[in-house]
Amino acid sequence: MNLYTYEDACVPGVSNGDAKQPSNDAARVDLLGEHPQDDYSRYSDAADAAVRALADPSRIVHISYGDFPASDYLRDVTIQRGLSAYDTAKSIGADTALPADLVQGLWSMIVPIAEQLREFGVFGPRVEVPEDAPLQDRLLGLTGRQP
Repeated sequence: MNLYTYEDACVPGVSNGDAKQPSNDAARVDLLGEHPQDDYSRYSDAADAAVRALADPSRIVHISYGDFPASDYLRDVTIQRGLSAYDTAKSIGADTALPADLVQGLWSMIVPIAEQLREFGVFGPRVEVPEDAPLQDRLLGLTGRQP
């Protein structure tokens, strides 16, 4: 959860166009403190507010791996978070069924760039899944996960 909090802590600065963002070493700092739920909510709420205030999604923002439109940055954060929900649930033995609208949204975002993300090492090799499988299973296979 601290990693998610760190990511949320970066969103306002990135969205505002700040050129200097915290290093990855900053992710090792405990941002959750004595009241982890409250602290997580505070960072999450600030990230949400920054995204809602972003008037121009095509605005170039600065992230550790280059300069990109804010919409690309937010897309990448959304993909990472959405897939992490599945990965986390699987790792702790919880129900891995994702909400249908999340699966559809991730599918729509990932399909056009899946091979590019695979080339960058974001996804492992595609796992073959029958075309008539549920969309979540096809999404998992597309992203290199075994459904």
